[in-house]
Amino acid sequence: MRCLADFTLDSDLCLKDGTEPLKLTDPNNDFTLILSNAESNPEDIDSVLSVQLIFEVSSFENIREFASDKLAKALNALTYATNSKFSQVLLKRVIDWTPGINERNAIIYVETPELDRAEPALDSDYIDAARRLLFMQSGEKQQEALRWYRLGIQANNLEEQFSYFWFALEIAAEYSKSTEKVPSKCPKCSQPLFCEGCGEHPLHRRYAGEAIQQIIARVHQINADEVFKSLQTIRHTLMHGGRINSVLDKLPCTGEQAVNKLAFVTWQAIGLMFTEADPDPTKPMGLGYRDNLVKKNIVAEANITTVMPGDPNNPQLADFPDIQFKVTHAPHDRIDDT
Repeated sequence: MRCLADFTLDSDLCLKDGTEPLKLTDPNNDFTLILSNAESNPEDIDSVLSVQLIFEVSSFENIREFASDKLAKALNALTYATNSKFSQVLLKRVIDWTPGINERNAIIYVETPELDRAEPALDSDYIDAARRLLFMQSGEKQQEALRWYRLGIQANNLEEQFSYFWFALEIAAEYSKSTEKVPSKCPKCSQPLFCEGCGEHPLHRRYAGEAIQQIIARVHQINADEVFKSLQTIRHTLMHGGRINSVLDKLPCTGEQAVNKLAFVTWQAIGLMFTEADPDPTKPMGLGYRDNLVKKNIVAEANITTVMPGDPNNPQLADFPDIQFKVTHAPHDRIDDT
């Protein structure tokens, strides 16, 4: 079955006015990509390019992920060739594009952020807490940790969130690690190594990984070893170019749960870096806490069958009916004061 996936992209580049759509074909005929400028829409200012991806598939099962993976392959090449941004904004629809049929099945998508409204929770108590934290901060290292934590909070990609939180945790762990020396461990059994010539255990200051393990045990005493092992597995995977999904079978949790656990541990670790005196020590400090920091979208889909006018052997996207629907949801409060 031939399919057409209709995307919009954000990009640093667009076509010159009057330019015909551009076509990119995979050398193995895995897909064909057709690019043109997106129509101006004040409600969708991020969409710069309109992209139709045409490919063969056996069924509509998992078609959304399948089409996005195909698109990513093309965008990887475009990004490298141009040194410019090409990022998916929306997958609007997937249509059965097989030549010669009159009735066509299609899936229409509507995507909206899980939390698309600001919560009316910012008040003077938070401002006062921020003021006191500025007094209590310990210096440049803490500012570096806080910066990476802030970037992790606002990142939209799961791997980016994990990486930024890990950077912040590593800075906090190095800052807070104890000064005593510890034995070097066997890489196989993790027992202390012994030098027969010296008759003693070689000692060293804690390495970065050991410092992180130490601070996790300090701020998350329950299952600390399992938490460290899981987070370190993901960290090694990402640093070697892999993705979180590739190691899920080695983890006791989902990727989202791992990122949220890392965020909690990092938040606690950065808290240990506030070493200066509180200017208002007798006054309670209200800090906000969220147990889920992963950015997610709600995706609704409508499966339809429609008759397209025109030549069934040469279908045109302009002939596809303009079918639209909206999704509304009531956001729930996710802030708890502690």
